[in-house]
Amino acid sequence: MARIAVEIFEFGDFVLDPAERLLLFRGQPVRLTPKTFDLLVALVRHRGRLMSKDRLLDEVWPQIFVAEINLSVNISALRKCLGLDRGRQAFIETVPKGGYRFVAPVRVASRAAMSSSRSPAGRRRPGSPTRSTRRRRCRR
Repeated sequence: MARIAVEIFEFGDFVLDPAERLLLFRGQPVRLTPKTFDLLVALVRHRGRLMSKDRLLDEVWPQIFVAEINLSVNISALRKCLGLDRGRQAFIETVPKGGYRFVAPVRVASRAAMSSSRSPAGRRRPGSPTRSTRRRRCRR
């Protein structure tokens, strides 16, 4: 099996691993809905750049018509999960009539992964949470 580099993004106290669909806060998993997770990945991958609402809708909901309110609701949920309401720094900037921009400093790390995306049955991947790990829930 070939090894490939997998991007991992670190910002604030968070680690985002898109390949494992995992967001960690201080080492603890954060539960996000699938679309909220996809939205975070899109914003972080395009960090520092303005993402129009249309572009985000196309990237997160490809080939599906959804109302713009879906984007607003998921941005709001994402901000709550990232802790804007608890006094931590702002991660997502709203640009009126423009869209959104991920503004926090991001460190990109990589880890080697096997080309098959799944680990052998019954074996835990290093660094993956165990069943006993408590998940941090986002408050709505």
